[in-house]
Amino acid sequence: MATSCKFEFQAQHFGFVGVSPHQFYHIQWTQNRWVHLVFRILMFSYQLVWFILDFTTDLGNDTPGDKPRQLLLSNWTEWLILLYFTIALIVSIIGVAKRHNDEHNNSDTLSWYHKVAWAFFNMAVVSAFIITIFYWAVIGRNRSAALNTRPRTIHLHVTNSILALIEIFMAAFPTRLLHFIYTICYGVVYGIFVLIMHWTGVDSLIYPVLDWQNSPGTAAGWLILAIIIMPVFVHAIAFGFYHLRACIARATVLKGASDETAPRANSGVEMGNVNPAFMETPQHKPN
Repeated sequence: MATSCKFEFQAQHFGFVGVSPHQFYHIQWTQNRWVHLVFRILMFSYQLVWFILDFTTDLGNDTPGDKPRQLLLSNWTEWLILLYFTIALIVSIIGVAKRHNDEHNNSDTLSWYHKVAWAFFNMAVVSAFIITIFYWAVIGRNRSAALNTRPRTIHLHVTNSILALIEIFMAAFPTRLLHFIYTICYGVVYGIFVLIMHWTGVDSLIYPVLDWQNSPGTAAGWLILAIIIMPVFVHAIAFGFYHLRACIARATVLKGASDETAPRANSGVEMGNVNPAFMETPQHKPN
């Protein structure tokens, strides 16, 4: 393991500490900020194009029985992912613009926009995985193959997790184990929205398992599972992918990092701070 449980389970790690701003300006595999910017443009452009197509072409047409987009967590998460990619692109642009000033500035203090990007990263990535799991385990198995293979369905419930996985393996900043709290906050907001839709009589059956009119107890159980329990377990999976990314990086692009330029902690190595997979070494000088 690259970090210790004692280190991860510190109250301060509910927040945004121990990470350099530089880690938001490059990908894990190169510290060239222009490469990072191109990556950010590609991710943002893909999501933006799909967002536009979803509302303007036949790809996004609803079939009879489909709920309005604004009611569905799948669409909420699509918009959340687009918002994250927008924020990440803006941060990358800032990194390119500041690259010369940063050569003389060794501050490790994160600005507010780094923290916002980090929080939205956790919400977007974990929510994407949850949407995929929830749809194919609960909703998709009761729908026809024709509906499940629609481009829109694939984008919302398959490609979303592919993008999340790419993001985990490309980002240079760490995944904190305690950051599951941000996905729970996102889920609670949606849960409150669902209850408001029921109490106001707009829709009491947004999903088949959320039948507030006839089975409120079952609906409450499913809602708690989706917005509180699943974020904890799915975030732990994302945390595991993060460790895998760091292990690959240490064995490849950062294999030559020396002990002097990449010091280790006594027992557990804190990824994003002193781990060689995240240190800026002479061989990997920021661009």
